[in-house]
Amino acid sequence: MLLSYFGMTIKRDRKVTLPSTYSTSYMGRLAQNSALAIEGGEALLSSPDGTPILSTATTGKGAIAVMTFSQLFTNPNMGGSYRVEPNQQMRGIYELEFNLLRGLAGGDLKEYF
Repeated sequence: MLLSYFGMTIKRDRKVTLPSTYSTSYMGRLAQNSALAIEGGEALLSSPDGTPILSTATTGKGAIAVMTFSQLFTNPNMGGSYRVEPNQQMRGIYELEFNLLRGLAGGDLKEYF
């Protein structure tokens, strides 16, 4: 597996919850409030119990970032329409996504986490 070259692995058998800032309030959407545990790399974002869910590892002049909660950025959580007025929870998700993009584009995710 690609991640093993960077000393990282996704623990598919270990689900954890997202930090409450990003947890959705929709009933029946528990799968969207979860992430998988990551082992290895440098943790940038963790679940409430301290389990890494966004980690990075450097190699040479590059880096790799691994996150296990991409479902957070789907339409039900992001509003699904340009007409949605973001509430505080949605703004937190937007900021998280923008910080990921800023960090990746700038080459330093650690700056934003």
